[in-house]
Amino acid sequence: MTPRLAPGRDRQAEHPPRGMVKPGALGAEPGAAGPTPPTRHVPRGTGFTLIELLVAITLMAIVSIMSWRGLESITGLREHLQHRADQTDALLRLLGQLERDLVQHAPDMVLAPALLPVLPPGQAAPPRPLPLSIEVDAPERGGRGVQLEIVRAGPSQPGSWQRVVWWLEGGRLLRSAGAPSTVYPLPPVEPEAAAVVLDAVREFTIQGWVEGNGWLPLPRPADATTPVTGMQVVITRDGGDQNEVYRRVIAFP
Repeated sequence: MTPRLAPGRDRQAEHPPRGMVKPGALGAEPGAAGPTPPTRHVPRGTGFTLIELLVAITLMAIVSIMSWRGLESITGLREHLQHRADQTDALLRLLGQLERDLVQHAPDMVLAPALLPVLPPGQAAPPRPLPLSIEVDAPERGGRGVQLEIVRAGPSQPGSWQRVVWWLEGGRLLRSAGAPSTVYPLPPVEPEAAAVVLDAVREFTIQGWVEGNGWLPLPRPADATTPVTGMQVVITRDGGDQNEVYRRVIAFP
């Protein structure tokens, strides 16, 4: 006769306590512990660390300094180029004005009646190196440099003539023009009204082309009679590291 278990003990054997694995259950091994609880993943913060912020600020400071230096260099280069462009423009205007003054000089037939003595019939005037309307004076000791005086056509009044004087004084090349007139003698030139056409000028020299001799300095000796058929104006300017030399050649008709 098979012994019967007490009702309470039989239920306890069939249903083990919670948390225990019943021996022989599916997927369980004898003596194994219970299921491992899932691990909770704590998300990392999305901000920057202090070291990362310091590195970023340092890089931004370096880039800013490099950009500032590059901008300063570009600004200085632009100012230098603008200064050189202004100097070139002033020089071109100077040479153009000087050429116009010489090209528009009065012919000898206009000034001869007022400047040359009356000669007996059949006697010709002695030859002159330069036209009557162009005169080059030697530099003054301790004062002005070479002085170029021209009688040219008046720019605003047809049939009129005016005196124009170029000279070097105190490192500045000056130009002064008298009032145009149709009556000789012409109004004088006022030095106080002279305009500075170029500064930082070291030398202002004038040469004349003499056939067979080439370029000779002006003014010519008093006994020179060979005509000058062209004029070369040489301007030497202080360029800092080295002198800058500019030339303009004007042929006389």
